[in-house]
This record gives sequence, C-alpha cells and structure tokens, in this order.
Amino acid sequence: MIYLLSQMIDQSAVSYPARQAFRFQEQSITYAELSRATNQLAGTLRDLGVARGDRVGVFMNKSLEMPLAVHGILKAGAAYVPIDPAAPANRLQYILQDCGIRILITQKSKLKRLAAIIDMSGLECLIGVGGASLPAIFTVSWEDIHKASDEAPKVGPVTEMDLAYIMYTSGSTGEPKGIMHTHHSGLSY
Repeated sequence: MIYLLSQMIDQSAVSYPARQAFRFQEQSITYAELSRATNQLAGTLRDLGVARGDRVGVFMNKSLEMPLAVHGILKAGAAYVPIDPAAPANRLQYILQDCGIRILITQKSKLKRLAAIIDMSGLECLIGVGGASLPAIFTVSWEDIHKASDEAPKVGPVTEMDLAYIMYTSGSTGEPKGIMHTHHSGLSY
C-alpha cells in the first residue's frame, strides 16, 4: 500500500522499470533511472545532515532534474519547498528564512539571483551547482550525486501524516504564508 508520495516512484520502478517517467524537451528518464537517481540524491541529502521533517528548497526552472529533486527530498524524509525562480529577492529570502532552509537544490543559471541574498539566507549548501565559488557555501554537483550509492537511504519511520511539502501563497494580504501538506493530503489531492 502506498502511503508516502515517494513510494509511487519506487512502485512504478518495480512494475514498469523501462517506461518513461518524465520527459522534458528532448530528454527523458525511466522509472528505474528515476528511482536510482532519487536514491542517490536522498543519500547525499542524508549525508549532508538532512533529517526527517527538515525543509529543502527547490529553486529551479522546469527541467528533468526537478522531479528528481522533489522525489529525492521526499525519500530523504524531508519536505520540499518549491520556490518560484521569478520571485523577487526579498520574497526568496523570506521563504528561505521562514522555513529554515539550509539546503537548496538549484541550477547554475540561478547563481546570480542567489548571490544577492546568500549572506542573509541561512543557506549552507547548494546542490546542482558544484564548483561555484560562493563564500561559506558548500556546493554539490549533479555529477557528484550520480556517483553516490544508489541504495535507498536508511530513513527513520516516516508516516503519511509527516510533512511532504510547503506551498507559499501569493502574499496578497502582506507576507506570503506557507501552506503545509502531508503525504496523506498530497496523495488525496
């Protein structure tokens, strides 16, 4: 029985390993490849100290790495926080601080936007931008992640009532508000 969002990918990898899970432009990834890659990301996140209930930001344009980021975060027992790449810097900084995000999965094309707020954000690590020279920030490349073990990481008991993701409102009444969703609410949706 599926009670966690990440279990959907793993079950599909067993049932339909060669089927296309996601496609973006001319690239695609099968369920088996996605399951292995999300295990690698989840293991890397766990090695970086991510624990059950932690929040990890996703600051990316649409890409094939986006579903990998979301499901890898979930497999690590953490909750993902999607952050609009077009959001103003003050909103980005607010969300990072409000959620206590220490690790952000992003793209090299976003480094210029992040540089303006990085000192005040509380970020400790950027994933997806290995080799970037940012003061006091640890970076990890996708190449490094794909070299990691593809065994499912050991995660403590995660239940359907654990936090899966936080979606921020537009903030039309002032500051944006984070709406928290559990695995159960995500599966029900």
